[in-house]
Amino acid sequence: MRLRSNALVLVTALVAVAACHSGRTEDTGSLPAPAGGENTAVPLIVENHNTNQMDVYAIRTSGERIRVGEAGSLATTTLKIPRDYLDTDGSVQLIAAPVGAPGTVNSGRLAVQPGQLVKWMIQADPSMSSAVVE
Repeated sequence: MRLRSNALVLVTALVAVAACHSGRTEDTGSLPAPAGGENTAVPLIVENHNTNQMDVYAIRTSGERIRVGEAGSLATTTLKIPRDYLDTDGSVQLIAAPVGAPGTVNSGRLAVQPGQLVKWMIQADPSMSSAVVE
């Protein structure tokens, strides 16, 4: 009877540990439905391989900088870019600024159509970072 009780405690502890384990993935909001309405937010998946937490901004051609959200260090974070953050031609440029550190990472200008998403990989060496629209 004692062996069965100990096994039950062990199994319960293993389940609790597995439930608390983080796969280093953050989801800061559910993705919109794939149907691409004109006002649907654009999903942004940021794979941050950098040890710095990043503040993510959309930059309009006018130079206006609008905060999109935060990407955790060494984590994958899903954010949403509201359609009104994009320029009239549907393009957007993203920058990531490390929290508490100098410098920025730039995605370059990206043309985004309704129903598409942006994947941005920020590397440990920021100059090796890349962004794609899918």
